[in-house]
Amino acid sequence: MEQIDEKKNAEELLEIINEGTKKILDLAGIASHLGEDVANHMKDRLEEKKDEKRGN
Repeated sequence: MEQIDEKKNAEELLEIINEGTKKILDLAGIASHLGEDVANHMKDRLEEKKDEKRGN
């Protein structure tokens, strides 16, 4: 009976770890996309500033 409980606990723990890992990877993907968006925005702003300087 004790072995069954230990196996069940181990399976539950593994499930929790897997769920946590999935959430971490999802958040890393979101952060990556946000970083990409920020970099693209900064690039666009730099191009706008260059264009403004050329016009003056």
